[in-house]
Amino acid sequence: MTDNGNGQVAYKTTTVDEYAEDDVPLEVDPGDGTPFVVIPRGGVQEVGRSCYQLETKFGTYLVDAGLNQGDGGQFPDFRGLDEGQIDAVFLTHAHIDHIGAVPVIESRHLLSPRAPIITTRPTEALASTLLKDSLKIHKEQAEKPGREQLYTETDVRKVLDRFVPRGYIRGDIQDYVPNLPEQETLTFDFGNSAHLLGSAWIALETLGSRVVFSGDIGGRSNHLPDFDEPPKADSLFLESTYGGTENHDSASDIRTDIYTDAISAVRDQEPVLIPSFGVGRSQELLYIFKNRLHQLDNDTRSQIQLIYDGMSVSSTNTYNQHAHGEFASESIRNLRVSNGEDQPFLPE
Repeated sequence: MTDNGNGQVAYKTTTVDEYAEDDVPLEVDPGDGTPFVVIPRGGVQEVGRSCYQLETKFGTYLVDAGLNQGDGGQFPDFRGLDEGQIDAVFLTHAHIDHIGAVPVIESRHLLSPRAPIITTRPTEALASTLLKDSLKIHKEQAEKPGREQLYTETDVRKVLDRFVPRGYIRGDIQDYVPNLPEQETLTFDFGNSAHLLGSAWIALETLGSRVVFSGDIGGRSNHLPDFDEPPKADSLFLESTYGGTENHDSASDIRTDIYTDAISAVRDQEPVLIPSFGVGRSQELLYIFKNRLHQLDNDTRSQIQLIYDGMSVSSTNTYNQHAHGEFASESIRNLRVSNGEDQPFLPE
């Protein structure tokens, strides 16, 4: 329990795999004295399948529902949830370890008929690419012994139809979820977490108590705005994959090293292959070359053929379409507004 002066937030600290085979029990029912009960259903003491169940007195909500692409359980543990119980899902960002299990929720009919999936506009766009790609991989894995296919293309389509895209603004759950009891006073804030295009921390508040979910935390990107400071919270659920790392190499130095090595190889007529995640990292790399290739002499520049493929093609199109306003850094906004560029991540 966490005593916040106004009420309490009850939550479990064990991993979901340690729960009994039957329903996941709540130690405390939410109410006036305990506005929130939070159950981690994935992502505890592991990397991947991030998922929190948030209970209030009048509603059931999820924050993220991800996939673990490594060993162990692939999807969050949804035992104890009834059909139609989930009133809404909040997504912090589009990486598959935070959204990959949403179609499973759909296939098991755990969402209420009109439950929305609330997230930012770029997350909605990127999720479409990532969920469709994840389905292909899921189908392949389902063919292995002991595996089964847990969701279909229809489930992915239904999930995408539930998305309610928005900006980094405050919201009232009553404006998004029909048929909630009028006593439900849940409000939520989305703020930039500087991790991925459209990524967000999420603050939820009711009955004088506030819980903040950090999502993944960035701050080293060359194309995203600075991290928004979240409000004070009674309980904080913090992503901490690199929490034990005291020092990181300078992001600026790393970008310079990548560029310098690549240009040196070009001058030696050597090909350069950079394996990279299609969403996020690919755009970081493209933007490195976008900002620097014009500085080269004509002979060197004429030798360069920059090729990007796979998922980075569709995701870069999404970045070019959605990287503006509150979702983009000042340098990206200047390219779009001052220079009139509609493809700020692509060199000429």
